[in-house]
Amino acid sequence: MRIGIDATALPSQPFGAANYIVNLVQALLRVDTTNDYVIFAKPLHVPLFEKRQRVQVIGVPLATRILRIAWEQTGLPWLTQEHRLDVLHSPHYTMPFAARCATVVTFHDMTFFLYQDKHLFYKQLFFRLMIPWSARRADALIAILVRAFARVVQSGLPHSLVMAGSRGWMDTEVFSTIEELGLLSRVCFAGYVPQPDLPALYSAAELFVYPSLYEGFGLPVLEAMACGAPLVTSNVSSMPEVAGDAGLLVEPSDVDALSNAMQRVLTDRALRDTLGSKGQARAQTFSWERTARETLAVYRHVAT
Repeated sequence: MRIGIDATALPSQPFGAANYIVNLVQALLRVDTTNDYVIFAKPLHVPLFEKRQRVQVIGVPLATRILRIAWEQTGLPWLTQEHRLDVLHSPHYTMPFAARCATVVTFHDMTFFLYQDKHLFYKQLFFRLMIPWSARRADALIAILVRAFARVVQSGLPHSLVMAGSRGWMDTEVFSTIEELGLLSRVCFAGYVPQPDLPALYSAAELFVYPSLYEGFGLPVLEAMACGAPLVTSNVSSMPEVAGDAGLLVEPSDVDALSNAMQRVLTDRALRDTLGSKGQARAQTFSWERTARETLAVYRHVAT
């Protein structure tokens, strides 16, 4: 087969669903020794994908999201024909209307429908139009975390809260809550952390807290477990499936429950050790190679 993968949705600083795209493509190139691949990516990201026999990486200069959308709907269909693709995988929600081959599209979650007020109007409009068609055709609760951490501080524990990631949904509320609770000296903003630096951050943590309301998968939870970080996360969405019994699961909007779980882990060394060991064992049951093989099976199915 000749398989095309559209990686042009990658932002300049990959995270979340973007990490899925990068890791999936790299794993496919490791496990698949039979098929030919054509990968479309912005010039900045071309080096992320290994160049080897049967792999062609095409740089597509797209300066804005509007240009990317226009190219996806006009330029990409033509390229599927030019490169004689048997399958096109669009791994970020949408795909071209006029793709001239079998198609696979990945939906990471449905937050655009569940929490429309948290997205800009043009995104709401675009995804409301594109996601249903693509399906037929083919912030975490940070302010709650801050309030829970305030109770940890009030209990007398000396720990600090390190918040990693680019600024996003409802960040004004987060900063105002931190100031309101007098936590400016106890909360550190690490900003965007490049993927190679994340293991050191996870490994140094006495506790990793991820009180997400909705996740398509929850890669940070898996990454933290792989590094042996004790875990407290949500009891909703995909989190119980990912964490299993390797973390304490709480209602993400319950400040008391979240704070109690955090204090329990931080004051019990034996519990931290148990959660860390269970997390590492749990993480070993997931692999990008397994994901790549299962995705490759989907390609074969749609191409026949």
